[in-house]
Amino acid sequence: KIICGYGRSDPPTGDHLHLAQEILRTKFVVGLHDKLAESITLFEDYFHWEGGNSQSATSCKSELKKAENQRELDMYHKVGNVKLGSTIYKKIEERNTLDLELYWYALDLHRAQRAFISPKE
Repeated sequence: KIICGYGRSDPPTGDHLHLAQEILRTKFVVGLHDKLAESITLFEDYFHWEGGNSQSATSCKSELKKAENQRELDMYHKVGNVKLGSTIYKKIEERNTLDLELYWYALDLHRAQRAFISPKE
């Protein structure tokens, strides 16, 4: 709902989902946390960033990856291990159905963008 400009108190609908998908498709280059290195390369290719292999860029990417790994570890310790198919997983899934649909759409969009955006030479 937030990506669509609606408040948190508005109940989510399929219309929100479709609008969010359209906004992602037309206004974003999608990066994925679990494919961070690949996503950085996608951004470099799309925005025609140069110097991606310089010492400064390599150091920046390394620090970003380290920070994201730490954030992921912190979240794991905060939330715990939620097993696929568990009772808690099913509750999360029920309460976030549209968010999960948007996530799956974003995964597909990321793959499509990677196929469409030419690697820099």
